[in-house]
Amino acid sequence: MKTLVSDQLVLARPRTVDRHEHTRFPVRFNCVMQAVCLSVGLMLLSACGDDNADANDPTARATGAEQTQSAPASGGVDIAAAETPEEVGKAVADLYISALETLNQTLADHPSADAAVPLLREIHDQHVDGLVTLGRRIKNMTSDQEAIVAAAVSKAQSGLQYDEQLKPIYTAYQALNKHYIQTGAMSNSETFRSLFNGFNIITQYAFFDVLKKQEPEEAKRLGIE
Repeated sequence: MKTLVSDQLVLARPRTVDRHEHTRFPVRFNCVMQAVCLSVGLMLLSACGDDNADANDPTARATGAEQTQSAPASGGVDIAAAETPEEVGKAVADLYISALETLNQTLADHPSADAAVPLLREIHDQHVDGLVTLGRRIKNMTSDQEAIVAAAVSKAQSGLQYDEQLKPIYTAYQALNKHYIQTGAMSNSETFRSLFNGFNIITQYAFFDVLKKQEPEEAKRLGIE
């Protein structure tokens, strides 16, 4: 189990920023953005390795499901209306929370890894579409404006641990992670593990400089240059 968590942390770790790259934004800001996208992965993965989390706790699973039953597949986020840095930041944060909520709901009954993979891929792609749309707006912002967006994302990430309304999402995610570790799905299915863990850092799809550095093939697939 310790080895698995360690492998996950390596997966979430961003690559080093080259000082001579990204002339549009300062290197310092790119480092800040990488830290923001990494922080949620480290926060969730370290806590998901906690043996005190009860994978069979029906209350934890039900909480995540109840909060997402009324949410549309898109997460109910009005992407088209998001124009200012504050609005775009809120939309990115809302999509991130929606992705985790929908994952919790989808896996609440503990489907097998093979059954879960196409479901997780659909949820992932639905939310990535919105994040990339917002990312194209972020791309045209100044570094100060982009920092406002990043702050909103960071606030949502912190809220998963400390906000009473968001903590149940975090608890349900922990329980699911522990269940799939205990049943061997995380170690036996690379595809499932990659998809599940990918929700930790899904916000990187809104920050193209980070995505190109961490997932160059994904950036290429999405036509991000």
